[in-house]
Amino acid sequence: RIRFNKTGDIRFISHLDVIRCFSRAFARTSIPLKYTEGFNPKIKMRFSPPLSLGYESWCEVLDVELVDKYDMSHIEYELNEKLPAGLRVNDVSKPEVGIKSIYYSRYLLKFYGSDDFFNCFLNKSKELISQNSIMVTKSDKNGKTFDFDIRKLISSFDIIQYKNVLVSDITVETSNFASLNPKVFVEKVLSKISLHGEGWDAVRTQFIKSDFDIFL
Repeated sequence: RIRFNKTGDIRFISHLDVIRCFSRAFARTSIPLKYTEGFNPKIKMRFSPPLSLGYESWCEVLDVELVDKYDMSHIEYELNEKLPAGLRVNDVSKPEVGIKSIYYSRYLLKFYGSDDFFNCFLNKSKELISQNSIMVTKSDKNGKTFDFDIRKLISSFDIIQYKNVLVSDITVETSNFASLNPKVFVEKVLSKISLHGEGWDAVRTQFIKSDFDIFL
């Protein structure tokens, strides 16, 4: 199991591009990896749930299979030598559970703007999260719109002002059954206030299992 960060400008590349980056990096190492069968064999790779474009992460996960014994510390070193800036391996270990055990994603959100904006956003977000339902309008594959309750997909939420930044810690579902991008909740709050901020950013900090234990 390979844990890696995705930070800096590379946060703007897609999940497919991340897969390509690792495929190319692996190809330039001596790591004995298991490949798929067939005419066009590829490295067997299983990634954690895709990260939204523009988000950073300190906890991305990639599982691969080895066909021979290999020093795990060498895997970390070799990959970091070949990966582009912004993708950095920080741990290699044997997995305890499968990636499908991931049920929630925890994010750190930072908002920028005036104190008046902070007060409005803070109060409105707390008001919304205290409700039993938070309805948003979504579209299906055919373009038809429908109302959807996102409150049930938010496991925890906290928000405080720290100096000149508004900081939020939010945990949302990212399971095989349902998934919520924190941006949906942020946009819902912004639609309810009249003041505008100066932007916000997000970093995924942790994966959590359905029993609320940390995913390792």
